[in-house]
Amino acid sequence: MFQIPEAKLAKLKRSLESMILAGYATYRELARLAGFIISLSLAVGPIARLFTRQMYFFIQSRPSWDVSFTFSEALLQELKFWLQHINSFNGYSIRGVFSAESTIYTDASDFAFGGYLATLGGEPVRGMFSPADVHSSSTYRELKAVFYCSVFSCSSISSDISKVGVWKEAWKLSHPELSIQVPHLLDLVLASNAPSTTSRYSYGWARWRRWTQSKQGIAGLESPTEHPTVIAAAEGARRKLSMPVRPKQPLDLETVVRVAQYYNTALASLADIRFLFVFLVGYAGLFRISELLSVKIIDITIVHDGMSIFVSKRKNDQFREGHTSIIARSGKVSCPVSITERLLVLLASPKESCSPVLRRIVRTKNGAYFHKSLGISYSTIRDEFKKYVSPFVNDPSDYCLH
Repeated sequence: MFQIPEAKLAKLKRSLESMILAGYATYRELARLAGFIISLSLAVGPIARLFTRQMYFFIQSRPSWDVSFTFSEALLQELKFWLQHINSFNGYSIRGVFSAESTIYTDASDFAFGGYLATLGGEPVRGMFSPADVHSSSTYRELKAVFYCSVFSCSSISSDISKVGVWKEAWKLSHPELSIQVPHLLDLVLASNAPSTTSRYSYGWARWRRWTQSKQGIAGLESPTEHPTVIAAAEGARRKLSMPVRPKQPLDLETVVRVAQYYNTALASLADIRFLFVFLVGYAGLFRISELLSVKIIDITIVHDGMSIFVSKRKNDQFREGHTSIIARSGKVSCPVSITERLLVLLASPKESCSPVLRRIVRTKNGAYFHKSLGISYSTIRDEFKKYVSPFVNDPSDYCLH
C-alpha cells in the first residue's frame, strides 16, 4: 500500500489553506498545486484525477501563467475537498484482495474438452468443439474448455449470466444436437456487446439485473421475437458477420479540377454554385462541413489577392478563440475566391449580415433564389456532394464530407 509521507502531506495542506484563505492565485501556482496532487495518485487512487478537473479547467483557459484570478465557487469547493478529506484517502492498495470462489479442472484435445468443477458434486462436464474452435490454437482450446465448464456449472460463478433465466433450462436439454449448440448461442449473446463494454460495465449490469428481479411484476406471455435472448443473439450474429469499417478516401487535386471545370460555367445554377463553394473552399481551407455551415457573410473578407474566413468554433480549438483561414486567389477555374464572390453576389446581402452563406434555395414560378436567412442541413449537402461527384469517381461511397 502506498501512503503520502508526512512532510508532503503537511506541505499540501499548507498550500491548500493559503489558497483558500486568499481566494485567488496565479495560474502558475494553481498548476503547481494540481501537479502536486496528481503526483500523489499512487497514494490516493483515481480520485486524484477526478477531483482536479476544476483546476485544469482554469489552467487550460489561462491568458498567461503569471496572471492572478479569483477562484470560482466550484474551484473553491474542490480545494476545500482536498483539505478536508485528504487524510481519508491517504493509503491506496495497488492490488485487490484475491478470493477464489471455485476450482475448475479442465483438459482439451484437438476436437473435444472435459472438465470437473469442485462444487458440482461429482458431475463431469464434456463436449465437442465447434469447427472454428478446432482450427484455433491449443491455448485457445484450453481456455475455451475452462469457459464451457464454468458456464455449464450454473451455480458456481455468481457473476455468470448462464445461471438464470433461459440458460438454466438450456443446459438441461436432452437432445444432443440442441445441447451442443447452447455454448455457441451463449457466445452470440455475449458478442452483442463489445468486450470492453462487457468488462467495464459487468458490475453495473449485475446490479441492474438484481434490481429488475426484485421489482418485476406479474409474469405475462410475450412474443418470442421480443425476448431479450433472441434480440441479443441476433445482435451477436450481426457483429460476427459484419464487414469491417471501410475508411473514406480523399479526392485528389486532378479530380477536384475536373469537377470544377464541369460545373463552374456561366450557366451554372444556384445549386451548382452553392456546391462549388462547399467543394472548393472546403478543399482549399481544410474545413469541416460543420464549420462551413456555420460561416456567416460577416466572417468573410475578400481582398484583391485572396480572402480570409473566420470560423468561430473548430473541433481542435481548445481555447475557443476561433480561427481565421487565409485562402489565396489563383485565377483558375477551381479558384475558391472567385466562386465565393459569385455566391455572395447571388445572396444579395450586406457585408455586415449575420446570415449564413450556405442557404436553402426557394423555387417559385418566376424562378429560384436564395432564402434571406435560412440555412441548409448536413444531409442536403451530403446528398448533393454524392450527386455531383458520382460522374468523376468509380465508387461514390468511398468519398464523403469531412
